[in-house]
Amino acid sequence: MSILPRPLFTALEAVARARAAINSGTYVDGTGDIDTPHDGPYDCCGFATCWCYGIRRHRPRFNVGAWATVSDDINCNSSIEDARHGVDLFEPLLVPELGALLKWPTIRLPGHPLPIEEGHESIVVGVDRSIGRWDPSKPDYRLLDVVQCEGPNGRRPGIILSDGEYWYAHDLKWPKPEHRTWMLRVRP
Repeated sequence: MSILPRPLFTALEAVARARAAINSGTYVDGTGDIDTPHDGPYDCCGFATCWCYGIRRHRPRFNVGAWATVSDDINCNSSIEDARHGVDLFEPLLVPELGALLKWPTIRLPGHPLPIEEGHESIVVGVDRSIGRWDPSKPDYRLLDVVQCEGPNGRRPGIILSDGEYWYAHDLKWPKPEHRTWMLRVRP
């Protein structure tokens, strides 16, 4: 059992918060937390995980271990790593549900000093099109309605409603398991 603070909001409350924020906010990389004003600034994780669920971004003792690329802070990589190892705050899902988070990790390749692609995430706010059509072995994220905060820096509104096309296209472009999208549940 974790001694770290739990989320302030349930999955359904997080979905309601996400829907209320559509067409607002400004995207600014590295920003957003539980106490950020409703209108931002946010990045994808600062919005979908921290603001929607009420989880503080800086989280001492989070995702600490030999596997960790990021510890003590929540981002796409640390969330996925926690779901794979510690399961303190996140757990993997095979079937979509309201409030699930779609996250892909930052991709770094040998010989490249900078990331090839930054991690990105969204919160699932609609699953109706996926009912009876979802195949966990070939997830079609286009069947999901998501709210995401997307860049580039300064984009306004940064928070938009879309389907999961970005995550579907990402997995086609990056088919290796270590680069693919993870669908995560936030543990209460």
